[in-house]
Amino acid sequence: MYDEVSTKGSLWKEKIATFQNKIVMPFFMYIDDVEINNPLGSKSMCHSISAVYYSFPLNEQSSRLDNIFLAALIKSKDLKTFGNDLCFKKLVDEINSLENDGIMIDTSEGSKTVYFILGLLVGDNLGVNSICEFSKSFSANFFCRFCKAHKHLTHSLSHEDSTLLRNIHNYTEDVLKNDFSQSGIYKESILNQIQSFHVTSNFSIDVMHDIFEGICHYNMSHIIIYFTENVKIFSLETLNFRKQNFNYGLEQKNLSPQIEKHHLHKFHLKMSARQMMCFVHFFTLIVGDLIPDNDEVWQFFLNFLEIVEILLGHQLTQQGTVPHLKNLISRHNTEYVLFFQDNLKPKHHLLTHYPSIILKSGPPRNFWCFRYEAKHKEFKMYARAITSRKNICLTLANKYQFKFAHFLLSQKYDYSEINISTTYKTGNYLTSFINEVCLYEILEIIILKNNDIHFVVHQIQLEWFNSHLRTYEVDRNKAVVSKSVMSIKEFSGPPINIIQFSDNKLMIRLKEYY
Repeated sequence: MYDEVSTKGSLWKEKIATFQNKIVMPFFMYIDDVEINNPLGSKSMCHSISAVYYSFPLNEQSSRLDNIFLAALIKSKDLKTFGNDLCFKKLVDEINSLENDGIMIDTSEGSKTVYFILGLLVGDNLGVNSICEFSKSFSANFFCRFCKAHKHLTHSLSHEDSTLLRNIHNYTEDVLKNDFSQSGIYKESILNQIQSFHVTSNFSIDVMHDIFEGICHYNMSHIIIYFTENVKIFSLETLNFRKQNFNYGLEQKNLSPQIEKHHLHKFHLKMSARQMMCFVHFFTLIVGDLIPDNDEVWQFFLNFLEIVEILLGHQLTQQGTVPHLKNLISRHNTEYVLFFQDNLKPKHHLLTHYPSIILKSGPPRNFWCFRYEAKHKEFKMYARAITSRKNICLTLANKYQFKFAHFLLSQKYDYSEINISTTYKTGNYLTSFINEVCLYEILEIIILKNNDIHFVVHQIQLEWFNSHLRTYEVDRNKAVVSKSVMSIKEFSGPPINIIQFSDNKLMIRLKEYY
């Protein structure tokens, strides 16, 4: 049914080509700075540390915080003082040892050697660029780690220019030139010493930072200014009233504060990434009924919303979804410049690389930063309980090692146990859209002896798709089509809520990615 872009993409096939008849496991490495002191305290800037984590992108268990492991802790000031080469040398040597020598594991079928390959280095743009020795400033002439487009070109570039892509050949030439202003490269990255890794083939993007902490702020600010100040279809007060009183249902916890005018004109709304995800998801239902069908800025938003929905999907197709995404992004960037008379920002430019990167690395939700950033909370909690800062990295590392030893020795942890991060209750509504979109209400929850979960459900009649709101209208009486028992695996996402409008219309927005 699908010509699927696999969860690993073509990059993984290239990496394991030389490991014929061997057991090879990929892992992701993540780096980010963590502030471990009270941000309001007198010593708030004294101890920022760079945390390096790794995880194995093998199944749905990978997102558990227990399955994100610590690789290194480095004082940020040491990185600035001594540089990446000295600070990461031991880590690079260990990665090479895991790839070349592997680890011997005893199994019921005898001893097996398992080799580990670094699949991707992930993180926000500053973190990845810093360790890869690309530009740390996104106002530099050549800020992009994927291509050599000049910043003036990126202000209006709506598509990826394949002739400008970085590769090992032109990267080597740029390193030899030793001219940052003409290349965007400070020096050869120590990560290139990893046997099967090169910074030009690190096809890693982050939807969290690029979209929900970047592009969304610019887009939504422009869109709201247009509707509230330019064409004055609704006021900011009306938007805030509707936004704060909207029935978010299961997403109520992600309600963001009121939008203020100075936030709009600074193009930075006071929302976390999760709050922005929620706001964009429900924006059509919050104000869509006020917007004329032919409004071009509304069409721009709907185009952007479709981009977001594709990027957060679990399955993308090489012949269908990815080319369509490429066209949507090209239209998006072109219209952004045209409608708002504004230059594209660096994260708008990074968006042009998304389709080709997806073909290489798979759906971007598989390596976004949400869960890695959640791991920071663990070390911040440890740091709050520790008064000494003499060698905080060693202290935190020792604390983590004790916890990790307990994790390994504990008899309680069992992968066969039920592990569901989403809460399901009777009365919840679920969707399935493998062949066609269907809506179901949970009547009963059944847990079998083998821990398989099934639901007794009613299928509820859907009337039609409203393209202006990107919603499906539900039969006003919630007419039942059929009653059946279905496995949890047959549904296409977590529970959703049915939104009731003042005219008694019932609407749903599909959601497979929260």
